[in-house]
Amino acid sequence: MDEGDIVSKKLVEERKFYNVYDEKWLSHWEDKPADDTIDITAARNKDGDYIGNVEMARILCDRHGIAPECREPGVTCAFGWSEEKQKYYGWSHRALVGFSVGNKVFDAGCDADLPFIKRGKVDIKNKDDARLAAMNFAEYIG
Repeated sequence: MDEGDIVSKKLVEERKFYNVYDEKWLSHWEDKPADDTIDITAARNKDGDYIGNVEMARILCDRHGIAPECREPGVTCAFGWSEEKQKYYGWSHRALVGFSVGNKVFDAGCDADLPFIKRGKVDIKNKDDARLAAMNFAEYIG
């Protein structure tokens, strides 16, 4: 669904790295009237990008201290920085992995028997490299 399909959005809770919203969306099912709505609760980062459900946001943000980011507007957040742990994390509903200096920039084409943080040819030397590793991992696991 596009942002244009939201009928209303009400802020329910503000957190450090994300906000929780009650959102009312127009239904797009053929067996429903065109003006029928669906109520959902969603978590969005401070820029308004979709993280996922509130439980996922609490795991990422509250438990791991991750500030979720997305690759481009309109795409679900799938990586983010944890200042506390000094790691960039990549994730999907299937996995969550943190990358930091000393690990490898994730490359899905490398040896599948290696742990994700060692699967690559280039060493992570700085925060930008860790961000790239997390983005690559998120794309791979997504």
